[in-house]
Amino acid sequence: MKYGEGKARFFVLAILLLTVFGCHTSRKAVTAPAVVIGPEAPAFIMNRPAAAPKFPYRASETHYFDLLHTRLEVSFDWEKEQLQGKARLRMSPWFAATDRLELDAKGFLIHQVAKFNGGDLLDLKYSYDNEKLSIQLDRSYSRQETLEVYIDYTARPMLLDSLVSQAAAADKGLYFINPRGNQAHKPQQLWTQGEAHGSPAWFPTFDQTNERCTQEIYITVADRFQSLSNGVLVNSTRNGNGTRTDYWRMSLPHAPYLFAMVVGDFSITKDEWRGREVSYYVDKEYGPYARLIFGNTPEMLTFFSDRLGLEYPWEKYAQVVVHDFVAGAMENTTATIHMGALQHDARAHLDNSYEDYISHELFHQWFGDLVTCESWANLTLNEGFATYGEFLWKEYKYGEDAAMEHLLGDRQSYFYEANRKQVPLIRYHHKDADAMFDGHSYQKGGQVLHMLRKLLGDDAFFAGIKVYLQKNAYTAVEIHHLRLAFEEVTGQDLNWFFDQWFLAGGHPELRVERMWENGVYALHVQQTQDLDKYPLFRLPIELDIVTGGKHRGRKVWMESADTTFVIQTAVAPDFVVVDAGKDLLIKIVKDNQSAEAWTSQLKWGQGFAQTKESMDHLKGSKLDSTALLMLRASLKHAYSGSRSLALEILDNYVDPTLPGLHKEVLTCMYDKDAGVRVRAVSFFNTHKDALTAIFSAEERSGLVVTLEQKAQDSSYAVQINALRALSEYSPEKALAIAKTLTDRPVPRLVGIISQILQKQNDAGALDFAEQQYEEQWKLGGKLGAIMGLDDYLEGQAEAVQNRGLSFLMRVAESDESTYVRLTAARGLTHKFADIPKVHTFIESQAKKEQVKMVRSIYEVALQK
Repeated sequence: MKYGEGKARFFVLAILLLTVFGCHTSRKAVTAPAVVIGPEAPAFIMNRPAAAPKFPYRASETHYFDLLHTRLEVSFDWEKEQLQGKARLRMSPWFAATDRLELDAKGFLIHQVAKFNGGDLLDLKYSYDNEKLSIQLDRSYSRQETLEVYIDYTARPMLLDSLVSQAAAADKGLYFINPRGNQAHKPQQLWTQGEAHGSPAWFPTFDQTNERCTQEIYITVADRFQSLSNGVLVNSTRNGNGTRTDYWRMSLPHAPYLFAMVVGDFSITKDEWRGREVSYYVDKEYGPYARLIFGNTPEMLTFFSDRLGLEYPWEKYAQVVVHDFVAGAMENTTATIHMGALQHDARAHLDNSYEDYISHELFHQWFGDLVTCESWANLTLNEGFATYGEFLWKEYKYGEDAAMEHLLGDRQSYFYEANRKQVPLIRYHHKDADAMFDGHSYQKGGQVLHMLRKLLGDDAFFAGIKVYLQKNAYTAVEIHHLRLAFEEVTGQDLNWFFDQWFLAGGHPELRVERMWENGVYALHVQQTQDLDKYPLFRLPIELDIVTGGKHRGRKVWMESADTTFVIQTAVAPDFVVVDAGKDLLIKIVKDNQSAEAWTSQLKWGQGFAQTKESMDHLKGSKLDSTALLMLRASLKHAYSGSRSLALEILDNYVDPTLPGLHKEVLTCMYDKDAGVRVRAVSFFNTHKDALTAIFSAEERSGLVVTLEQKAQDSSYAVQINALRALSEYSPEKALAIAKTLTDRPVPRLVGIISQILQKQNDAGALDFAEQQYEEQWKLGGKLGAIMGLDDYLEGQAEAVQNRGLSFLMRVAESDESTYVRLTAARGLTHKFADIPKVHTFIESQAKKEQVKMVRSIYEVALQK
């Protein structure tokens, strides 16, 4: 039966089959099994004829040698941004005897290639094309023999664009930050990034995920710097010339892309966990906040070790925050590198603790570092697990509601990406390694692991994880290793689950139609995804049947494309939740449950997931008095996420002039959660005109007083939103407060201060913008300084306008940030393109600007 052929037909069929299956009385409704009816269909459809793959097959790398140990000696030429290196690689042929060796090495100057022959070096012949170093060995070696190769080289990451292919140049591997020390507000640092193909840009190796070895590295740096690498710091030796050599040793094997090195001047805070050092490296000014940011790490180590049944497997754990990092964070073994946003003060911590980054990278120490995907096609075995690690930590530390809010957020991220692509989690045909780092490998991977956990139960799931980790420790794996571990524990054949969720693309899209009549509740469900492209999914669905606030659970299986679940119940349920825990990665594209039922779910629903589902369905609908009452009651919900959701709906879908509503929202400005306070303040900003029309003078005055208080809130986000709202209700008071904040503001406040100064046409607006542009080194501060400046300059006297335009032109021409140049370019071309000096500048930049996104701004302006 196809959806839309009439409710009566499927309902009559439901009645008949209910009779046939003998559900006798309504008293037995709690325990009677649901009857499943529908056209026959296979439980799972796979192996359809497919079009030729768009991308080539990416096989796991073939082993010709087994790399046993890497020893590096490195020093640096900061002026040239180069590394002087000496590498010793110990290895054995994998199987076949061979007299040739090929290593990955990008953009090096090769000074010597040799083999250790006793205590001497025997020079070897080699050829080098700037990407592959091919070495002719002195003889053929068998797999029973070990050889050690020596390479003296200079790594030149800044020259890669001119030395290697575009693809190879994308991962520069080694990055010098402020190398000449001439940027006043940025520390001098260097750091590495090996994933996916960066490591061969700073040391020769076999650049493959299924390789691993132990490691030593001797790092020579100026005495004023600290260094960090994998493993433990064995010793430091002063060289007598203002430099020091730090010796780091990694005694357990790991993949070359996880090799790491950081050099800089840091504040180092140290904790201890089970006799192992746990340390946090941050800029000096953030030293007092290091434990605030990273202080939960020891507890995380305990929780993950106990939950997984396998203790943290490495010798230490360090986390370092660096400047201008090319990613959010990187899970280098024992030494995670984080982006600059991780270091923040106590006020910013209220708005975003970045703890998800910390838990994600720590979980990688098991999933990705201890057990490593054997090819990038299997990347979700690293990233899907790390993403689920975020959920597990939240569930343990902050409760199920917080964890589910996070899980549902990840689900929406995946669905957003799924609008443009739906591909298998394990995909051997892909453009390149970078293409695998997406919402499938991360967010969908985490969702699938959660479903597997709910399918098997906690005991079996974590027992399976323990087997997977123990059997595959210090090795590379593919998806079947994971399946076999769970099958060993459970005794089940889990091919059906892995086939549909890991090896096929897409997700179930469901249409749900409900009817109740004469003691029978019928739930008609269809899978509507394109079955020519995606599987017909086998789904274990938990139903939550709620009558008079009493919950009855029922588990049913959907194994065909069109199914009706029939439940005998004397009284019509208030609502029925399909997928009671919201644990399945399904998208319900249509559901005919009534607004009254969704309101009941808001009242009686269990947990954040059911609350959110009901609120999402109430958005945009005509809310009756009961729904409004429940939404307003939700402002006092125990969980902050539910309070925020209620405020979002009241802000966007409800008449703000409802009697008493603004008073209830006003009390939320004093909520203990900063996110709730932000939502409450935004309500008054959004509805300023409507609320002003109904406010008494006393109410308006009271609101202004509250906004003044919130403009000094402990949370930056609340303070910014309060200042923005105050500038609408009392511009003069907003200006007065803004002026008190102009002395050395934190980057996050620069934008709102600039906006208020400009909006009030304050004489100091341009001075503030220029000063902050020079003093701020974080991107947010620089953008805040110049954003909106074009609107301000438009109404200024000629002298001020000329000065401001000259400032914007300087920024647009010389700032190192693409986004800052882009903002300045938009400001110049928006309203001033006809001014001769600006027009000349635009013509020049249309030729000189290297970044297409920015250059196009000038080109479009010239066309106009």
